Amino acid sequence: MHYLGEYGTHGDGMARPRGMRASSSHVKPQPFSFEERQQMKKKSIMQERMEQDLALRAEKEALELQGGFKAKPLPRSTIEPRYLYMLEEAQFQREQNIAKRKARLQLMEKPFSFWHRSKAAIEAKDDMAARARERRAEAYRMRGFRAKPVPRSTSEARYHLMEAADQRRRSARKHAAFNKWTEARLPPRMQKWQEIAEQHKEADEQARARSKFKFQPSAGGKRLGHVPDFNSMHDKFREELVMVKKGREPTKPEPFRLHKYRNADDRLRRTYVDIALDETNLPEQRWPFSKHGRQKVNPAAKPAMVPMTETDLRRMETSAQYQRRMAVKKQKDLGQYDDKEGRERRIQEKRMQEAEHRAQAWVHAQRRILEARGADVEKEMDEAEAMGA
Repeated sequence: MHYLGEYGTHGDGMARPRGMRASSSHVKPQPFSFEERQQMKKKSIMQERMEQDLALRAEKEALELQGGFKAKPLPRSTIEPRYLYMLEEAQFQREQNIAKRKARLQLMEKPFSFWHRSKAAIEAKDDMAARARERRAEAYRMRGFRAKPVPRSTSEARYHLMEAADQRRRSARKHAAFNKWTEARLPPRMQKWQEIAEQHKEADEQARARSKFKFQPSAGGKRLGHVPDFNSMHDKFREELVMVKKGREPTKPEPFRLHKYRNADDRLRRTYVDIALDETNLPEQRWPFSKHGRQKVNPAAKPAMVPMTETDLRRMETSAQYQRRMAVKKQKDLGQYDDKEGRERRIQEKRMQEAEHRAQAWVHAQRRILEARGADVEKEMDEAEAMGA
């Protein structure tokens, strides 16, 4: 027994509590109304879009994880010399195409064409140039080499003679310069005006000597206010100029005569030969590293042809042209050349397809979740559709 008793009082006189008894009811937690409202609330477009994206990504990852990696076998092109085969096949195909094209041109060419006449004239011109080139080469080969005799200046003492000649030239130049300086005169007109100026100066000095300290105005022997007759002076100058021009013979232009030919036909033939040689012998400056150099261009009249049909064009189409046409068609199908309305229509169709794909992926994901829970899939999906509607 406790020192205070089983149900006695404590030292302070207060009664102690008895044993704990079990409650007859339990607390059952209930969800709040706003939580139920939040669960029953319709999802926003952003939430549905995010769920669809997640479902689509999960589906893609599942498909990628299902298939394992398997390396492909080594291609035979790495161990076979196919490049040589390709070159030979391309050369053979090129020759076949050239032969077919020539045959096709012969069939398409109309009668009475000037193509053959122009071609024959070009061949004759080339033949003439080739013969002239061969004649020049043969003349150059036939002309032998002959050395010139040794000049006498290498065996004679000419240095003192050269010094004496140089001294004579310097003395002659000096003497000629002195003579020209002593004989130098002004041009006639300037000499005349210089003499007139000297005469006026002398007259002024004499007048100044006669009328010294007379305080009378003087104007070179002329009275004040005198105006020269400029019209008569101009007429006199024109007459002198006409007389000088009449005394000189004008220059007569004459053509240059660098080469002499017997007649005009020979000169024309030599001109044509030089032109033909220049066409083949001039170096190529635009493409200096070209294998064949500058190719000769033979302009000729275009032969008359029968109009080509769509079938002929397709038959003559090369691989590069076919690939270019297919690339243009592909770009056209993708909307590269559409107008504004066409581009907007394509964008709207693409958005609708993406939305449909996302919705299907979300439905599949929801089906898998319901199947994993063991619920009735069809019933749950119908209820979800009814709520969404």
